[in-house]
Amino acid sequence: MFIFIPFAFGGNPASESGPRAVYDYFTKKNIDGIKHSIIFEQTLYESAYQYMLRINKEISLILKNKKKNIIIGGNHLSLMPIYQLCYARQANILTLDAHRDYYPQDKLNHATFLKYISGCCKSHFLVGYRDTDQHNQIHPNITALKNFKHNIINTKIDYLDIDIDVLDPYIFPWCGSAIDNGMSLIELMKMVDFFSTSGCNLLSISEYIPNYDMHEKGLEIIYQIVSNFLIK
Repeated sequence: MFIFIPFAFGGNPASESGPRAVYDYFTKKNIDGIKHSIIFEQTLYESAYQYMLRINKEISLILKNKKKNIIIGGNHLSLMPIYQLCYARQANILTLDAHRDYYPQDKLNHATFLKYISGCCKSHFLVGYRDTDQHNQIHPNITALKNFKHNIINTKIDYLDIDIDVLDPYIFPWCGSAIDNGMSLIELMKMVDFFSTSGCNLLSISEYIPNYDMHEKGLEIIYQIVSNFLIK
């Protein structure tokens, strides 16, 4: 099932349009399962907090199925309900991100939200971070690795989360906080292939900003990632 969360509170507002652009592109491509999509739009009567609570409740029911589920978020904060559910279920999580999203500011936003994840999952790996702020620590339950380590292969990953800025900006510049020396698309695809084949049923992608993606190259990359995940 496809789930779209066009939410950008506490981050670049342009990322809110990312999930809608991906939905339109996937519909044009007629990717398998797109007709059964769910789009969580925030209503005029919901605060950001209420909206997140609603997503948590409704997605909790969806994720009980054993099928592959694809979530396209706005900014990374939009996926906080997914992390909360996976932590509560003691899942194994792999986060691919150029940032640690554990910045020292007190306000909840897309760069701090990991500080607010409660509980303790079975294991949580962060791979690909390249931010150099020494004050930016990491959640005590997360193992942070700048590069992919083979010991992760021995762990069955239940949830694979891709903040798309983990890719090198030469490959994928359509995001708000690009950092040089990122992953290659080949490396990312190999990881998606491996974990999909080994039983991962939940994939999310966030932080895509379509404003300057005039030729839909970024959309095509996201389409390739999701297609690889689905066919394995």
